[in-house]
Amino acid sequence: MQRIEVKNFGPLKDISLDIKDYMVFIGPQASGKSTLAKLIDMFLEVRKEYRSSLIHTIALHKFLETDYKSYDWSQNLASHVREIFKKRFPFFTNGKIIFCFDANYQIDIDVSLMTEGLENDVKISKAFFDELIEFENKIKSLFPEKNPITSNRELSIENLSKIISNQLLNNDSYIFFNTRFKLVDTFIPSGRILISVLSNSISFIENNNLDVYNEDFIKLTNRIRIFSKGSSSSNLFGRIDKSGSKNEMTDKFAFANKLAFKVLKGDFHSSTAGDGIIHYSFGKEGVEIPLRYTSSGQQEASWLINTIHYLLAESNDNKTTLYTTTIEEPETHLFPEAQRDITYLITLLANQPNSKIVITTHSPYILASLNNLIEANLVGKEEKKRKAVSKVINPMLWINSKKLYVGYLDNGIIEDIIDQETHLIKHEILDSVSDDIMSKFDNLLEIQYDE
Repeated sequence: MQRIEVKNFGPLKDISLDIKDYMVFIGPQASGKSTLAKLIDMFLEVRKEYRSSLIHTIALHKFLETDYKSYDWSQNLASHVREIFKKRFPFFTNGKIIFCFDANYQIDIDVSLMTEGLENDVKISKAFFDELIEFENKIKSLFPEKNPITSNRELSIENLSKIISNQLLNNDSYIFFNTRFKLVDTFIPSGRILISVLSNSISFIENNNLDVYNEDFIKLTNRIRIFSKGSSSSNLFGRIDKSGSKNEMTDKFAFANKLAFKVLKGDFHSSTAGDGIIHYSFGKEGVEIPLRYTSSGQQEASWLINTIHYLLAESNDNKTTLYTTTIEEPETHLFPEAQRDITYLITLLANQPNSKIVITTHSPYILASLNNLIEANLVGKEEKKRKAVSKVINPMLWINSKKLYVGYLDNGIIEDIIDQETHLIKHEILDSVSDDIMSKFDNLLEIQYDE
């Protein structure tokens, strides 16, 4: 199991955490929720980007007739980690971070040493390079000639890279460099209202200093716009199925569209003129309101919902891709009922094969909604009660608590708030703030009626 450990890094003082398939971080503002989520995302990005870089580097070395031994793979990987880290955390100067991809595969970062420009700021466990040597030997046996390009005019550098990549498919023992699964990491930042204001404005990205998360997300929205207009979206992308031909209890797209419609109070529509919401209260055919003129909740939720629809569609028939999606504050500007429905949409995505989800939130309504989904799974496992439970909660949303981690972050540490006996999120965490508010109200009543 993957694992992260953090010491004295920004707001995070002492964190030690196994990475589960569905993770939720809640806590006060500035408690470190986003910092922790971004660290997890960063290491998954390291694996994805370096693996791709490695394959092309080996192909290039074969093309240039260079000796593998002359290339310092450890320094190359360390440099790659350093570059990705500095891009995501440019203002952090202290702390230590450890990420374990597997029992023997570990990367250590000493931020203080990195800040000082000293050696050993990035340490990489020996298992990576043992695997790399084995990988190199396989490629050498595949291409015994000194330069496969010159001996085969039809073999381009791109084709050589593909052949090398395919060799990894035959060995499931590879941890870091295994290309059997494509890796897709998506980070959905808070402040999504920015997307509605800058609709279709890719030029804004090129001329302004956005952080890497917002920059990547705006680029993603433009890819989603293209996808949603294509035939592969099957007219289900972000649309309610008015024909009623799909069963919402069993068809995830029909169910997702119903939830999206409930949150947005209409259909999302994107065109060359910009993004908008089609409201049907204005007439049978509906009237499209430009997104920038809709409510703040609709603006915040639109591209979160669109991204979920996109990932659902992408993962539908793709069994060889691992999807990791990080979502900051999905509840922003939403009424509690809509917070419940957005939680349902996220959980629908989390329950897809090969999908991992990380959420940061301030909302007790999201935790209460998750509790209902956990309870549905616990009760619905009894065959005689399954049908009755299904009428209350769609089985596509049931959550196995073993795959879920909910952590409360405060004062630099994190607490697992799932009760190990009931398997539910602890109610004292859900109710603590409201209890305090009601307690003060009771005190005021006592003063009011004190004679």
